[in-house]
Amino acid sequence: MPVLDRRPEVVLERVLFATDFSDTAQKALGYAVALARRFSAELDIVHILELSVGMVSSEGPTECLIDAVQQSSQDLLDAELKGIEGIKVRGEIRQGISPPDDLLVSSREVKADLIVQGTASKHGLDKLILGSTAERVLRTVYCPVLTVGQQAAAAPMGPLTFHRIVCADEFTEASNRALEFALSFAQDAGAHLYVCHVMADSQSDPIPIHDRDIQKRMEALIGPESREWCSPQFVVEHGKGPEQILSLATRVNADLIVLGPRSSSFWLDYMQMGMTPAILAHAKCPVLTIH
Repeated sequence: MPVLDRRPEVVLERVLFATDFSDTAQKALGYAVALARRFSAELDIVHILELSVGMVSSEGPTECLIDAVQQSSQDLLDAELKGIEGIKVRGEIRQGISPPDDLLVSSREVKADLIVQGTASKHGLDKLILGSTAERVLRTVYCPVLTVGQQAAAAPMGPLTFHRIVCADEFTEASNRALEFALSFAQDAGAHLYVCHVMADSQSDPIPIHDRDIQKRMEALIGPESREWCSPQFVVEHGKGPEQILSLATRVNADLIVLGPRSSSFWLDYMQMGMTPAILAHAKCPVLTIH
């Protein structure tokens, strides 16, 4: 049974952008604005003002300190809003003690179709810990998330379209949903789509699986009707998943990577990076995750 046998359509009416006013967040903002322009979507910019331990005394919150931080954040948010033209945009600062939870509440309140966020690796290339807010959003959110890392290129000026898309396929329910979104974006812009499955080379397999067999299995995911408008390229790579996906994205100069991550990949110890966190840390383009 093919995953997709119809002409898909991207529908984005509300985009939620989560900002902490960092340099990476500013880069992610460029993508949020460009996507909102492309799909005539409304953009909500949210900053979660975390009420940390340092803001609370034995007698309760230190109101003067909270007011000062609130005003500083509001000034930064106003500056961001002032620089956005051509779309309907709103800004909000929410106070809370758990930024991921508060961000998810905001996304549900505005009925976001997409969340855009920035993230960074805090421990270099080999020891990855995603920012706690970004990581928890990816694990628990109900809608697609576009994550922009430190190494991602800046968003182009004007409405955003993707021209070369790499979609990782693991033959799971999540990756099937990811493939449908990848096809939707490819159809929207006439992009070239690379569907990639990575095989971990092992000498212990009793029956070897040939690349052509894997390609046929990927091809079967897309039905005849969809092939009238879409001609994806099916790629089989060998080795470690993150390295091969990133290598393919570099070779084809991809401007979007689409993943359907398994939730367990985020529970691995940071010394044993799962595929999704590793790709997010090193991708030179945005990464769209679908659950």
